[in-house]
Amino acid sequence: MTAPSRTRSEPGILTDDAIVKYPTRNLLLLHKAEAFLGRKNVKCRDAFDIKVLKDSGAELDRNLKFHLEDGVVSDRLEDQNFINERIAAVTPKRCETELREYLPEEVYQQLAGKEFEPLRQSLRDLFAEWLKQ
Repeated sequence: MTAPSRTRSEPGILTDDAIVKYPTRNLLLLHKAEAFLGRKNVKCRDAFDIKVLKDSGAELDRNLKFHLEDGVVSDRLEDQNFINERIAAVTPKRCETELREYLPEEVYQQLAGKEFEPLRQSLRDLFAEWLKQ
């Protein structure tokens, strides 16, 4: 006995014409920026995700910067020392602990060979406007 065939009209089945909504890279960057500044402890995964998003062309436009400045981390954006301390906390030791098992070996080795400076630079680039104040 064969299983009944499914048709395009059955509910719950994704078809070629299904529409799946997902956030834009720019919105994901906003969320990652909030996470990086807002977590109790720094997560190198946030720094890595920010680098990947920025490398793919994501940016905080004027509207998203406004949301960041008016959101849950607004007080932290006003404190350059806080931002610099968070960036400095993305240390090689912390990155090794958090990223070694997560990243493909080639990607990990490229970052480790530069002591994870590309992650810190992506963070400095992202928060440059607030680091200049």
